[in-house]
Amino acid sequence: MKATGRALAVLVALAVSWIPGAAFGADIPPNGWTPMRTTGDGPMYGGLPGRRGWIQVSYDPISKKVAMFGGDAATYFSDLWQYDFAQNRWHIVRRHPDLQGPCRRDNHNFVYDAVGKRFWMWNGAIGGNKGENAQPGCSQYAGYRDQWTYDPAANSWTRQGQSPDRMLASGAAYDPASRTIVQFGGDRSRSSRTTDWTFIMDAATGQWTRLGTMSPSPPPSMNIQGGFVYMANLKKFLQFGGRNGSGTQVAHDQTWLFDPASRRWERLLPPISPPARDLHSMVFDEINGVVILHGGRSADRKTAFADTWIFDPLKGTWTDITPLLSNPGPPMRYGNGVYDPVNKVMIMVPGEWGFDTYAFRYEPNALAPGATSPRAPTSKPP
Repeated sequence: MKATGRALAVLVALAVSWIPGAAFGADIPPNGWTPMRTTGDGPMYGGLPGRRGWIQVSYDPISKKVAMFGGDAATYFSDLWQYDFAQNRWHIVRRHPDLQGPCRRDNHNFVYDAVGKRFWMWNGAIGGNKGENAQPGCSQYAGYRDQWTYDPAANSWTRQGQSPDRMLASGAAYDPASRTIVQFGGDRSRSSRTTDWTFIMDAATGQWTRLGTMSPSPPPSMNIQGGFVYMANLKKFLQFGGRNGSGTQVAHDQTWLFDPASRRWERLLPPISPPARDLHSMVFDEINGVVILHGGRSADRKTAFADTWIFDPLKGTWTDITPLLSNPGPPMRYGNGVYDPVNKVMIMVPGEWGFDTYAFRYEPNALAPGATSPRAPTSKPP
């Protein structure tokens, strides 16, 4: 009877650990991707945002929540969601179609301004505005350069000037030191022409400056669907991967830095790099001072990656830690991630690859030393 009782207790404990909402910050083991089995209050997909591509998420340090806007599945969405890691729950803050907010879209940019305590949203594709999920009043904005801020405290959207062009799949990240947002690349929606342009926005005013003769070094050639993050310890931006042209099968494995102080691009040639890809997710881990990269799509556009890499900004090196993880996680593309410094985790919304949310806690001291990748190509000179 005692043995049976112990066995029953184990079974009950296992069952409780796998119920929705059972995974929380203290339960996240290090160096493995944990499916959160989230709950939510949305109208579909069991209350969750569901599978959707080209989403954009950003972290709000005031509320300690992840915010997500837009994306597309059966239609383009204009809804806005929050994910509360402490409660392990998605909450729909504004529903689609949102008649007081931006038009539905994907391939946009969504960046948090820490000083202004608001999100900036601009760019993206609106698509055909038809069917039961159409958003009234959006047809005239198909090529418009609208730009918005979202105030999470007031739960309100406000039109704030206009973007320099309507770009699709450009990279953008926030520099807290200068309160600016840097945007690189993108596909011009009105002409379907990709660019290698670099813009800087004053996040206080929403005004943009395009870098031309101010940037003597050439910008990267990976101009859409790459990874782009700000590294606080280096005070520079990291650009990795992406494709050189919409609709092509050319992806890159190049690593570039952008220095906002000197307004110069610099290409790095690390001894190993992640395989060429686009549609991956990158975040800056503030606790460990490194960049975490996960997932993406292969250069031939046929494979979704499930690997995890670490970029050390101070050494300028990449390390593949996938073989050392307790759970490498599912292949992901079209997803998006943020870093939660309070709970010390990367939170990944897998996009079209699943309904759940994943968390990853990186603890380098718990990894075996000398992780390398036999699959990684060596960098080539420009």
